[in-house]
Amino acid sequence: MAVITLSRQEGAGGRLLASRLAKALKYRLVDKEILATVAAKAHVPIEQVQEFAEGGESRLERFLHGLVRALPNLDDYYKAYAAVPLDDEEMLRHYLFYGHQEGQTDFSHLNREDCLRFFESAIRDLADRGNVILVGRGSQVLLADFPHTLHVRVTASDARRAAAIARDRPVAEDRAIELAGNADQHRDDYLRTNYDRDVNDPALYDLLVRTDKLTIDQVVAFVRGWVTEETVRHEAELDGNRAAD
Repeated sequence: MAVITLSRQEGAGGRLLASRLAKALKYRLVDKEILATVAAKAHVPIEQVQEFAEGGESRLERFLHGLVRALPNLDDYYKAYAAVPLDDEEMLRHYLFYGHQEGQTDFSHLNREDCLRFFESAIRDLADRGNVILVGRGSQVLLADFPHTLHVRVTASDARRAAAIARDRPVAEDRAIELAGNADQHRDDYLRTNYDRDVNDPALYDLLVRTDKLTIDQVVAFVRGWVTEETVRHEAELDGNRAAD
């Protein structure tokens, strides 16, 4: 009934590690499919959930959201938001995400707080079932004290990451370095915006893996050993509880 959370730098091999672990342990691997789970819980289109998962939120936007919650109705919310100069492309994208159109009266779209709550609920539901590998989405923070859980962070040197990305995509290595940096920044922004935590904080993880020297198979072997021992420990706890009853 163990749980593994996996955080990764782009191009460090985290996706391959998650896949290999799921196969070796016969665990459920949950990455982007959680978007569909959240959309079903919230009864909204998956595209709306994806917008939240892929977008950061600036301090100005957070300030505006807090400010307009005090307004008497949602129509005023959009009036206030529309008064903000939207010359920033990212801000414009976020504004459109909230679904405002001229003359619109249905403002039932999911807001950021609701969307985050559904993500958290889905992650905890999956963790309660156990035998799962959860990739990203703040799972290392949400499940920090969850029993029988191993938090893993996968990293590598910039050179190794750039080479891996350049192999997988038709881009030059300098562009690969840029792509890696952008992906890392997005993941850091997600954790900072929603939980005020640094994705690179070693205190969030039990196992920090650098794939420059360690192979994926070596890491799989280690984690598999930990899962075996943790499962035995968990079963012993259950037996002890039954005896106490």
